Amino acid sequence: MRLKALIVDDEKDVSQALKLLLNKTCPDIEVIGVVHSAMDAVKALKKEMADVLFLDIEMPGGNGFDLLEIVDNKELYVIFTTAHSEYAIKAIKNGAKDYILKPVDPDELINSVAKARKEIESIKTNGSSTKMSPTLSISTPKGLMFVSKQDVIYIKADGRYSELYCKDEQRYTVCKNIGEYEQELSKDFFFRVHKSYLINCKHVVKINSSDGGFVQMNNNSEIEISKRKKAEFLKFLK
Repeated sequence: MRLKALIVDDEKDVSQALKLLLNKTCPDIEVIGVVHSAMDAVKALKKEMADVLFLDIEMPGGNGFDLLEIVDNKELYVIFTTAHSEYAIKAIKNGAKDYILKPVDPDELINSVAKARKEIESIKTNGSSTKMSPTLSISTPKGLMFVSKQDVIYIKADGRYSELYCKDEQRYTVCKNIGEYEQELSKDFFFRVHKSYLINCKHVVKINSSDGGFVQMNNNSEIEISKRKKAEFLKFLK
């Protein structure tokens, strides 16, 4: 199966260079179009849906994030290609699967396309069975409750127990250790930045990466990143 790709970049030379690099390094990718604005991308996707979208961020007349708000990107494997590293967290929150900095490295491009192919083929083969459950079931003194994974900001270890910190200042103490949650949530944008903390990367608003560093969550909590986890965490975000 050949994957269909659309390239969206306002720099014509850059977009053509990416097309040539894809043709050279990824023969299983068919570039169905190269467009130079968000609105042209909308028109192109209406004519023919792509599997993979190579998307620049800063473009005149509407940036890459604007485009994702217009189109149904659930059917698209979005790979941002940009010269701006500061948008990585926002890209993840907006459904990006990968984030490649310009100038595009051929090996990084090959790896990104390989990941895209693996996920797209798995979904097409197994359908909805590959989708993760959107909720967590937690046992509380009041009975069994269901919490949206998206609403969990972070999980803190407390011995054999875990504390779930959620939106709207909700907090739950659950008889389940953090290691079990790490296994369950590793594919849902959660990362264990410290032995005591598992965070939802979609709720990260700031990273201070000096020394070990810390992350600031959108509930104003600051969580330490262990030194040995720092490099792995930054790679995970990418």
